[in-house]
Amino acid sequence: MATATWLLISLSKEYRYEMLLPIQFVHAPQGKLPIGKLPKFIRVEVEASGYALLTYVMQSANTSFPMDLQAHAASNPSSDSGKQVLSLEAILHQYFLLEHPELRILGVQPAELTLS
Repeated sequence: MATATWLLISLSKEYRYEMLLPIQFVHAPQGKLPIGKLPKFIRVEVEASGYALLTYVMQSANTSFPMDLQAHAASNPSSDSGKQVLSLEAILHQYFLLEHPELRILGVQPAELTLS
């Protein structure tokens, strides 16, 4: 009984959690290449209740996040130099807001991806 009570209280508290999100870049825009090497993982720091974190980790184990470069590049105009900077942080904020609103993103590394 005491263990169950402790578990319920612990899962109701807020926690910060840093995760490595496997990422898969798909649909590269025609005529654009990433500057530098594409990351295989994005480091994401989130905050949520213990229950929300436990649920997310159990549901998303071993799944990668597909990022459609062509779709995101189309919504970001090129600069005068022809470079496009995609905010990975903004893209992930939007994704988590829609798919996992109980998790609050505190930081993303790398925060940007540049195409040229």
